[in-house]
Amino acid sequence: MFKAKKAFTLLEVVISITIFIILLIFLYRALDDTKLGNRKFEKYLQEYDNSNYLYKIFSKDIAQSISDVKITQDLNGNSIIIFESTNNYYNPFYKNIAYIISSNNNLMRIESEDKFEKANGSTEFYNKCYITKLLENVDKFLILKKEDKIVFIVNQKNKDRIYYPTYKIK
Repeated sequence: MFKAKKAFTLLEVVISITIFIILLIFLYRALDDTKLGNRKFEKYLQEYDNSNYLYKIFSKDIAQSISDVKITQDLNGNSIIIFESTNNYYNPFYKNIAYIISSNNNLMRIESEDKFEKANGSTEFYNKCYITKLLENVDKFLILKKEDKIVFIVNQKNKDRIYYPTYKIK
């Protein structure tokens, strides 16, 4: 009679280990691609959240403005916008809002009791106001106004230009 084989041959073991290693390589590659995709998605989601945060601040400030919006230019051609608004984050009595680009290219929101004047750089003014850094590395900050529509245009270094259309509620 013919006896059945009870063990694997060396060739069968080598082939099964090779197939197992090939499967591990493909699984590692799939896992690595998934991690890379998740990192890219997280970065995109973070940029979207930042953009949405800016839009909320801009639109609430402009919609709740109670004075005419004054737009001027600084020495670098960036816009400075000054107005009064009831959209206050820090102190309900600080109604004056200004958006400026700082000397180190940060977009700043200044909420103060007194009206912001770019020529007046007194420490007393800055001691009695709240300054919020909204964005870093801003190349250009422009504001366009047409009737009740005000468009904030922000261009950061190595990023696309973003438009934030807002409307003043009468």
